[in-house]
Amino acid sequence: MSLQVYQAPQSQSINSYLVTLIDGTGSMSGEYEQAVKAYQQVFSYLGDQKLEYQFQSELYPILPFVGVNGCGGNITSTFEDLFSILLSEQYPKNITILFVSDGRESFYINQLLTQIEEMKKKFMIQFISLAVGDRFPNEISNILRNKIHNHDPNFQSLFKVNRHYANSQDIIYKEFHACFLKIKELIKVQDGIIQINQPVQQTLVSPLSNQVIAGSLFCAKTDGQQDNEICAGPTKLQPKTTDKDINEFIVGSLSQAINDQIANKKRDNNSFKQISDATPQLLKQIKSIKSTQEEQKKNQEVYSLLDELLSSNLQLQTMSENQITQLQRGLFDQQVSLNQIINVNSRDIKKKGVTPEILNERLAEQYQKLIAPETFQEPFNLKNQQLTLLDTTELIIIETLNNHISYIQDNLNADHTKLLTDFLTSTQESLIKVFTASDFKVEQDQQIVSFKQMNNLFQLIDQTIKKLISISNFLVLVKKYQQKSQVIDGVDASNALFSSNDDYKYLPKELQILLKEGIELEEAEKCLILIVDINDSMRNESQVAIDSFQTKFNDIPEQKKVILVWQKNKFSQLQQQQQQQQQYDSLLDQFKQLDQQYDLSNKRNRICLVTDGQTDYQLLHKQFKVLKFHYSFQIIYLTVGSQIHSKIGNELKSKYQDRNIKGCPLLLNVPRSIIQSTQNTSQRIKDVFNKSFEDIYKHFKK
Repeated sequence: MSLQVYQAPQSQSINSYLVTLIDGTGSMSGEYEQAVKAYQQVFSYLGDQKLEYQFQSELYPILPFVGVNGCGGNITSTFEDLFSILLSEQYPKNITILFVSDGRESFYINQLLTQIEEMKKKFMIQFISLAVGDRFPNEISNILRNKIHNHDPNFQSLFKVNRHYANSQDIIYKEFHACFLKIKELIKVQDGIIQINQPVQQTLVSPLSNQVIAGSLFCAKTDGQQDNEICAGPTKLQPKTTDKDINEFIVGSLSQAINDQIANKKRDNNSFKQISDATPQLLKQIKSIKSTQEEQKKNQEVYSLLDELLSSNLQLQTMSENQITQLQRGLFDQQVSLNQIINVNSRDIKKKGVTPEILNERLAEQYQKLIAPETFQEPFNLKNQQLTLLDTTELIIIETLNNHISYIQDNLNADHTKLLTDFLTSTQESLIKVFTASDFKVEQDQQIVSFKQMNNLFQLIDQTIKKLISISNFLVLVKKYQQKSQVIDGVDASNALFSSNDDYKYLPKELQILLKEGIELEEAEKCLILIVDINDSMRNESQVAIDSFQTKFNDIPEQKKVILVWQKNKFSQLQQQQQQQQQYDSLLDQFKQLDQQYDLSNKRNRICLVTDGQTDYQLLHKQFKVLKFHYSFQIIYLTVGSQIHSKIGNELKSKYQDRNIKGCPLLLNVPRSIIQSTQNTSQRIKDVFNKSFEDIYKHFKK
């Protein structure tokens, strides 16, 4: 049996009914007006043969822009409303849904399945997406196309407008205009379905069917006998023999397979194997070359991509949504290099064709899995699920470093200053994003060892950039970091103390703060900062706490203690006369002001927080999370009442149950009585505060 490509007979060519959805959420504010302007200029010829909306959690007229005044995005409800409109009224049978978006919003496909089945019975649907920027919801787009699209699959269905905030309005308009012009060509479709005399496949991965889209390519197995000929009604169809037709069909099949794997989160390569097995047989049937050289080059890229997918060297599940968007565009768009996408995302990088730009993009993609895991179907390999954040970061450093070293070894005579500078800068910037977005704390000696190794690596790269070390010596010395099991000279896990700033000077400042917090400079002075919640719920305890602190810490020099009060989300310092000073919305800004007088950046700071947690506690908590990346401190919780005490206590118990973890915050409590009006009750509160501050004083003096 011979597998061959055919084309269904043409039918009437018509403009499909265009249904456009443009993302109207606040993040589109920079592009929305120009997008609509370009859209209206290109598609005005359709007149009333189109529907157009902007969407958030519901549909709005396309103008004016709703933006931040709306209700936020919800793609599920958007399509529920759209399908209800289309199903409730009479519209042309052929429709094209154009989905324009820049970011992921709420989406649950199961809520739409019933409507989708009704839609597919009533309409012939093309689904086309236009991505804006690098956060386009590619997975959602693929699910929608996979479930909704029931028209010819052999065409480009995904386009992209790059987002650069420095772009002028004119440039933004031109980019949208260019994309809409390409989409305009796809609005004209073949009207109808063609009946074939035997089961055939619309693509190499489609189920068998006796129906195909008019004018579309499809494949069938024949044995060359008359009773096995492929016919559409009385018309006998001839196999296609040009490279253009056959390659177009194979590319369409691969596009369908990729869409299916992403939409349904498949992990097997069966569909890629089906295409790979059929491809040689189809290519042998080519008798004439109709493709341009650029098209032939693109076809070779497609077959390289197929090989990488089949071998699992390139796994769609581990790619970011932005990279998958680029890949799906690259199947059809000659301006997008599939080879570059392969090298950026494959497990084993191919040396041929690797450039510094590819290495830098690959490095950025690796860290993106930690910075924005929501943009990946599967951010980490299953075997690495038990790794800590630091473990995973080290693996990324080693993997990206190995790729850079391989490139250097293959180009020894080149100047690698820029390559190493870009590696160092990108890695350090990525580490800042990774760790500031997490609740990571330095709590174990082995973590200190890892950071010291990291610092030594960065120092080595810095010295190589400055020509203090030759490239050949760099390649020898860097092996110690490549071989993760080997500890770099001078690192002793049993004495991993923060004994010198030089041990960490090549790490980003934000990481130095984390390390200083974990193992502080023993010779540095201490300073205790009392922060008292003076919101209304604390009216019976706040002043008692301040008075008790001043009494118990009376012998501590003024340069080593500070009293701050927090009320209505603002911070201010309380001076000796108990007069509040300038108010700050940010605890960090307050600390920067105090730093001028108290030199907090060079002290072992202890922050004692007195609160009942009843007034905007989460906002207060976020202030500390920001502060920890600018100042070193250990926090002491002096809770009032049982509610916040239990919450913090349970979290600390869960976090610090491992005996090898050190640095658990001190947690004290002032019980709160139901009735607090008697003199005895007030005295008990004062006594408990006095006892608590005695304990804190002893802790501070250690």
